[in-house]
Amino acid sequence: MDKKNRSRGVTILGWLMILINILLLLGALDAKSFFNFYNFFQNNLVIALYSYSLISAILGAIAGIGVLKLKESMRKLALFINYLDVLEGIPFFFFSIKGLQQSCYKLALSGTHRITSQGTINLVANITFYMTAIFIWLIIGLSILNIYFFTRPKVKEQFK
Repeated sequence: MDKKNRSRGVTILGWLMILINILLLLGALDAKSFFNFYNFFQNNLVIALYSYSLISAILGAIAGIGVLKLKESMRKLALFINYLDVLEGIPFFFFSIKGLQQSCYKLALSGTHRITSQGTINLVANITFYMTAIFIWLIIGLSILNIYFFTRPKVKEQFK
């Protein structure tokens, strides 16, 4: 199929999938920071989460390219990844709030800048935590948007 058959929404979401997953992959490649940030989990769970992050980001970028080419198998892969992100992301966030807050506090304490006051440490930790929370919910929200969008009949029709 040529580009004329692809809607603007498919184009935008396909490119967003590629961009976001490349950024996620680049972030996950810093394994030391990833393991330090999630050190409140058992090591086996952090390894599983890290592996899922890498695989999901790679497959998500590939699915984004396939979506731009209107490949039905890639639309289904994108849906599968988005379902997993929602099913994993929501419970992960609620079960790890306390641990995330502690990790953000530890990161603020070990930061490269010399922070001398407890109030500043708390502020940096809170900002880090809320930015992380916003990022997690942004990914979950985009996953829900993708699920909704790519299951609509008019969109599915483009992939036949």
